[in-house]
Amino acid sequence: MDDLPIIELPEHYRIDGEKLGMVLAHVSAQANSIAEHQAKLQQRQSLHEKEQQRFIEQRVAAAREEAEARCQALVLVFHPAYGGPSTLELRVDARIQDVLQQLQHWAQEQARALAEAQLTDQAALPQLMEQRMDAALQQIEQEASLRTDRHIQVMRENMH
Repeated sequence: MDDLPIIELPEHYRIDGEKLGMVLAHVSAQANSIAEHQAKLQQRQSLHEKEQQRFIEQRVAAAREEAEARCQALVLVFHPAYGGPSTLELRVDARIQDVLQQLQHWAQEQARALAEAQLTDQAALPQLMEQRMDAALQQIEQEASLRTDRHIQVMRENMH
């Protein structure tokens, strides 16, 4: 390790403690912003899941009530033709199962879409952070270059 050459960088590539501190502060702020964004996404996902669960429960309850009402009406209407409610109950039960399967399928599709959206957002976060860090570094480099140019100009003026 001791025999490695030390490469001196040109002055405009050097970063002093102040510049490094500015970059670290900016990156820290961006990291905090990203963490807040993720927390909000998780809150939204949790709320969405609760709303989906409530919706499904309401739909199931409504389907059951509707099925019960239809069953009672059909029993009264078709009792003389079928001789009993068992045949009607089988049909109603099959319909309830069909509605439940449709609701479960819909809920799974919604959950899948939400998970895909969250994964897309999470995949985009590192790229967003890198872009913001690059922009901050470019801004700092430009500021450093302007300061260096001003110092050179002042030195030239002092020499004349």
